[in-house]
Amino acid sequence: MGGMSMPGMSMGQESPVTTALRSGDATRGQALFDVHGCAACHGAGGATAIEGPKLAGIAASTTPETMYSYIKNPRAPMPDFHLSDADIADLVAYVDALTPGHTLAADLGAEHPGSSTDAMKMGGMNMDGSGTSGESMAVAPTVYPLDQAAQTEAAQGPFLGIETGDASSGAALYASNCQSCHGAGGAGADGPKLIGLAVSVTPSWIAWRIKQPTPPMPDLHLSNAQIDDLAAFIETLGATPQHAGAPMAGGGPKR
Repeated sequence: MGGMSMPGMSMGQESPVTTALRSGDATRGQALFDVHGCAACHGAGGATAIEGPKLAGIAASTTPETMYSYIKNPRAPMPDFHLSDADIADLVAYVDALTPGHTLAADLGAEHPGSSTDAMKMGGMNMDGSGTSGESMAVAPTVYPLDQAAQTEAAQGPFLGIETGDASSGAALYASNCQSCHGAGGAGADGPKLIGLAVSVTPSWIAWRIKQPTPPMPDLHLSNAQIDDLAAFIETLGATPQHAGAPMAGGGPKR
């Protein structure tokens, strides 16, 4: 534009999320998919809708950034695994590759062309008025929370049905079985405080601790479904509300 400078706009600037996604590795992502028991809800290889939606084919209608948001800020019944940005990038790379003809690198390349001549960019702005990250300049950019600390996993692996737990039913179980030791609302008494426990351990860790207790904690002889409910309630103790991503089904439109 005739040598005109545009302060605050740099050539080829992209969002921090897009930058983080570029390091995603599908092989590592597949391992995370297996470790966190994602197949229990999404089927082996993401091919079946069980408790969650089918993931195979989702990259045809959903951007990598949108997938990132679903994992970073999940909506129930999907649990929050408190993954780092690097782990989320790997998981997105794997899920993206479940759609034939798609890879994370190719989809990011198509969405964010690297050459300024590819998208008629002017100082970091596309000629259609959107930024090079694909977000409109008319709205504030999406803000994501800082990386969360990784949680302690259960040595036994994912607890079957953990994503289906009902916190309301779990509250009743807590009142009749746990409150006398752990206090009202998990505040602690003869047993340890449970408030905030879900920040540092996974839902499956909580479930297995109930299923296979160590003294002085008694064996409550609960069914797996009841344990799912109780773990879901314990997850809510001391939880801080955060913006949740939209349900995976349907996805966001490709930009």
